[in-house]
Amino acid sequence: MSVHYQPMPFTYKRGAFVILGSILYALSVNIFLTPLKLYAGGIVGLAQLIKTLGFSHVSFDLAGMINLALNIPLFILAYKAMNKRMFFLTILSVAIQTFVFSLAPIPAHPLLDDKLANILIAGLLGGAGCGIVLTNGGSAGGLDLLGVYLTEHFENFSVGIMNLSFNAVLYTICAILFNLGTAIY
Repeated sequence: MSVHYQPMPFTYKRGAFVILGSILYALSVNIFLTPLKLYAGGIVGLAQLIKTLGFSHVSFDLAGMINLALNIPLFILAYKAMNKRMFFLTILSVAIQTFVFSLAPIPAHPLLDDKLANILIAGLLGGAGCGIVLTNGGSAGGLDLLGVYLTEHFENFSVGIMNLSFNAVLYTICAILFNLGTAIY
């Protein structure tokens, strides 16, 4: 049985908050994780991994464009399952993320000397950004889109288990390709 809720009305204020949350999320990755050569979870982490493996020689960060490309088929899947306001706000979020991932400068060195502090700040800012997007009627795209689609099509589907499983595979690949420390952090 799927759960339906009354969608929030669109307002420019909600749109502005979706933009703000998307910027926070993308900056948390670019400023705090990427200089450490660490990977975010979900589709963004997969985009970072693909960039590292095949496009690290490009002069700007292609992770944003790869993230956008990976989200397009997910948008197509989720289109019928999402209300149109959420769909629009999610497209807005992914577009802003793409812009920030691609154009925001990535520091050559971590901002803080403590690796764990960088990771905690990235988690706090990224989580706050995604939370702002969600509480204003959108989503950050990626696995959220896949979760919306699968929830509509499978009665006992768990978005949490899907996210954990996807990230377990992503970080296992990171452990094999790079080292266990990269995967653990």
